[in-house]
Parts: sequence; structure tokens; C-alpha cells
Amino acid sequence: MSKQEGPLAGITVVDFTQMMAGPFATQLLADLGASVVKVEKPVTGEWERGLSSMGEYFHGQSPFFLAMNRGKRSLAVDLKSEAGRAVVRKLIEKADVVTSNFRPGTLERLGFGFDDVRAINPHAVYASSSGYGTTGPWAKRPGQDLLLQAVSGMLAQSGRSGELPTPVANSVIDAMTALYNVVGILAALVGRGKAIDVGEIQVSMLEAAIAIQCQEISAHINLNQRFERSSSGLAAPWNDAPYGVYETQRGSIAIAMADLALLGKILEVPELNLIASTGDTFSQRDRARVVLQEAALVFRRDDLVDLLLQHDVWCAPVLGFEEVTELEQVADSGILKTLHHEIYGSFVTPGLPVGFSNFEPSYEAAPPLPGEHTDEILRELGLSDAEIQDLKAGKYISSPKSSEDA
Repeated sequence: MSKQEGPLAGITVVDFTQMMAGPFATQLLADLGASVVKVEKPVTGEWERGLSSMGEYFHGQSPFFLAMNRGKRSLAVDLKSEAGRAVVRKLIEKADVVTSNFRPGTLERLGFGFDDVRAINPHAVYASSSGYGTTGPWAKRPGQDLLLQAVSGMLAQSGRSGELPTPVANSVIDAMTALYNVVGILAALVGRGKAIDVGEIQVSMLEAAIAIQCQEISAHINLNQRFERSSSGLAAPWNDAPYGVYETQRGSIAIAMADLALLGKILEVPELNLIASTGDTFSQRDRARVVLQEAALVFRRDDLVDLLLQHDVWCAPVLGFEEVTELEQVADSGILKTLHHEIYGSFVTPGLPVGFSNFEPSYEAAPPLPGEHTDEILRELGLSDAEIQDLKAGKYISSPKSSEDA
């Protein structure tokens, strides 16, 4: 496929975000062709640059930061100084989108809240995300993925009864908040083209967490249901057996919704047929799981998966990252991309999980060093080399070279 501009070419995004809920969203915008300028504090940059993975870094870089900041340029500027704020105001004058995910009130105190940005640029789309929203008794509380799993009801559903709830290891709420941010931004850009102004876009992690649990919360409210977690380890309190994970002689498998009578026939386990014949399998779900677990231990993982798939039973092997990254299906999808930076070298990370028949994102621009593009961006804003040097001398901005000289 020949290279062409992405659908967001010509759109400039000023990115004040940090952690995952914001940077993952702006990375998706960059993948789609937007020019994203990441505004960071001088020298050290965004907080997540210092976050290690199990105590390790990739050639001095946080692997978590690298996963969410490709395709962006970094402007390192001191927002607490008037000189630094003046630079950012010039940047906002030419921007199409401004994004933030600080606690409510933080950017407003610096002069970059929604009303401030609209005073600088009346046409700018402004998207802000937070942990709990901008109003209400929890508005000032810190929002983080595990905490939102806890308060949204998601955490309480996972794990065995009688044991502590089991969190989702991945930052699923951060990721969903990012995706809802992208939805809001794209909607606002389309609306702007039709002279429709949606105003400030606000996405809270709490609302995102509740929205993705629409099935379970709707069942709870409308049927007045109270759930209890399974004592035998079924994957969700809302589902009948066999929904869960089963150990085999070699590895584990996941089985989704499946007919117990069919499983009893395939595996030659009469007790599953008896449970199915009662017509009340939900009340016996834990017993059914125990029986099925005993039957699964006769098999090796891949043999059992193959047998069940022959009978159209919905199942899959439980894979660790070692197997996932070697999976032929993953290779065929092309989701894993190799990026290269002239300082810290090449690394592999998932790309944009959206395909287009006539467009492919560019993966040439790896995540930047703190302030790597400061000089370049300021020249685009019309500042002279002398003015840039004065800002560096006052430590209002930084670039990798000036950081070393500091």
C-alpha cells in the first residue's frame, strides 16, 4: 500500500496528558495522522517516563511510556512560569484539539482550562478526563485504574467467594477512558465541520467503568439481582457453568457459554448430563464446574481444545505473553510493530488495532525524549533562535542538549 496522509492530517493536538487514559488516546490520534505536541515539564518530562517494569527499563526508557507515546513531538516547558505559559498560549492559538487529564482545577489554575483555551482559540476542541468527574464529593480524589475497578463494582465480581476479589491485571479502565476520549474528540471535530459546537468534552474513569459494565449493571438494576461469586472459581457471578478456566495435564483452557449435556457427551461424564437434565443448572453451577474440572485433568491443554472445537464448543487455550507473541494468528494480524529511535534503538509494541483498506498509519516516529522537539516547535511558532536561547537560559524550556548542559 502506498503511503498517504491519515484522515486526521492537518489536525494539531496539544497534549497535556499523562499516565495512560490521556496518552493512549492522543497516540491513537497520532496514528490517524494528527500532529500531536506533548507538553511536558523540563528535563524529566512526564511522570510515567520514570515508571519501571518490575524494576527494569528499556535502554533507560520506561517501556510503559514507550507503549503510549509514538508519533508525538515533545515540548518541554515550565508551565509554572509566565514565560513558559506564553509559549503554550502561542501553541494553542494554532491548535485544533487540546487534551488534559489532571485533577479538576489543576490546569485552570495555570490558565489552560476550557474557558481559558476558548479565549485563546474559540475553535479549539477541548477534551478533559478525570477519575470521578468535575463535580460531586469524590471529584478531588485520585483516579487510578485499580481504584476505579474497586469503586465501580468491577473488582467485586472477580475471584472466588470467601476470598479477596481478584483485580484485572491490565489497565482496562484507563484504556476504555482513552477510547471514549477519542470518540468524543472525533465527534467534536465532525461537529465543528458542521458549525456544531459540543463545548467541553468530559470523560471520567468512573463513567467509563460503569459504561463498559452495561450488561451487568442493567441486569442488577432492572431485575433487582444480587450476585454472589462462585465458590468453585467460575469466571463471572452472572454466568452458569461451565463459564471459567480449567486446569489440564499441561496448561489451562477457558470455556465460555456451552451446553452441559453436550460437554457430558463429548467427555463421557454422565453427571454433567444429570445436572443439565434438572433444568436448573445455575443453582448447581459450582458442582458442575467441579465435575468438569475433574474431567479436564485427563487431557493436555491443546488436545482438549481441539476436541471441544470439533464439537463447536466455545473454548481457547490460556496463553502467556511468551506464546501470544509467537502465535501465528498474531503475526498474521500485523498488530505488533517495530519502531526505531536514534538514541534508544528499536523496540516492539502493539500498533493501531483498526484497519483501513486505503490507509496505513506510519510508525516512523518513535516516542520522543523529553523536550526532543522543543526547538523545532518553537521555531514553527515564530520564535527566533535568540528567543529560544533566552528561554533555555531562564530554564523555562528544555531540550535533550540543553538538559545535558544544565
